[in-house]
Amino acid sequence: MKVNCPSCMASLVYDVSSGKMECKFCGCFFDLADVADQEAKEAAKEAEKASAQDNDTMECNIYSCTACGAELSVNGVEASTFCAYCGQPTIVFSRVSQELKPKWIIPFKVKKEEAVETIRARFRQGMFVPKAVKNFEVEKVHGIYIPYWLFDTYYYDSQIIKGTVGSGKYKSTKLFKRVADCEFNKLTLDASSNLNDESSQRLEPFETEELKPFEVAYMSGYYADCFDQSNKDLKTVAIKRTKELFDGQMLATVDARDCKIESSDPKFEVKHTDYALFPAWFMTFRYMDKPYTMLVNGQTGKLVGAVPFDKKKVIATFISLFALFGIALVPLCMMFVPAMLEDEDGIKMLICIFAGLIWLVKQGIANLHRIQVNEKLTSASQINEFAHKRQHGGIYE
Repeated sequence: MKVNCPSCMASLVYDVSSGKMECKFCGCFFDLADVADQEAKEAAKEAEKASAQDNDTMECNIYSCTACGAELSVNGVEASTFCAYCGQPTIVFSRVSQELKPKWIIPFKVKKEEAVETIRARFRQGMFVPKAVKNFEVEKVHGIYIPYWLFDTYYYDSQIIKGTVGSGKYKSTKLFKRVADCEFNKLTLDASSNLNDESSQRLEPFETEELKPFEVAYMSGYYADCFDQSNKDLKTVAIKRTKELFDGQMLATVDARDCKIESSDPKFEVKHTDYALFPAWFMTFRYMDKPYTMLVNGQTGKLVGAVPFDKKKVIATFISLFALFGIALVPLCMMFVPAMLEDEDGIKMLICIFAGLIWLVKQGIANLHRIQVNEKLTSASQINEFAHKRQHGGIYE
């Protein structure tokens, strides 16, 4: 996936700002059409090596991480040897491979500098983020094209929905019948097991109206993840996602509370699938010998991931606040509580105060739990687990 400069034969890189191909060596810019002849020649070579099934393929240099098993196709201008998934400096050349050529691509719109600033801004907001994490190396921020399957599906269902209407003595349960069909166009499902489904869904949405016909030139200067899940592998997932979206819309049409689908008779069909590449910036770092990965949507700039926090600093802060709160609360309690216990309104006020304190503690615990869930998603160890389960030899429609 290397495109050479027509002037000096150095590598060309896709420039986000101009939308053209830039030669870092001689400084020339070229329209994508200017390098079309070169791509046509490369395509001709690829066509000669195509499989007996006449799949539209392209030749790629595959690099593998010996630590986590991730496989990336890396072009000739990428000099980094750090794995974008686990952060280990163990990327080694593996083989030359014929890979399925995507039909669509969304080129990078967010520059590397913008992605870095987005991540630094998130780090600055966290008062408990360790300094070692805040001062990350920019060289470890990599642009990666993530493989996606785009599903066009048809879904029909006849449903009986149960819901509650009215209140008090007028409260009752009613049944509602709903019949509808729907077509979903370009439903997105990531085709790489390196990236778990929850992380990829949080990275969405991608604006598919900006899809462009695939050209190798767009990939120059970036990694490209190798997909390991075929469209047939993901058919069940696509239908499940379609059902969730369809059911959500059906339930929204019912004017009742606590709605639940009692029965349904669905019919569905996958009408068409396309292979596409979507852009994302990956920043992998290690803290306390544990890898973490932050993701930035390369089209919209959306940030996904949570950062580790300094647990000792959190505990010290909590103890300090608790001590200060206790020192201030004890005298107040001794002063006002006895009087409040003698009055009915005072007792009610005390109950409200303690209920509020309990609510604050619960909110704090819930926030801490949410941070831990996000941190788990950010941890590249989960990505590594997926990477070791890679499947090869998928069949494509």
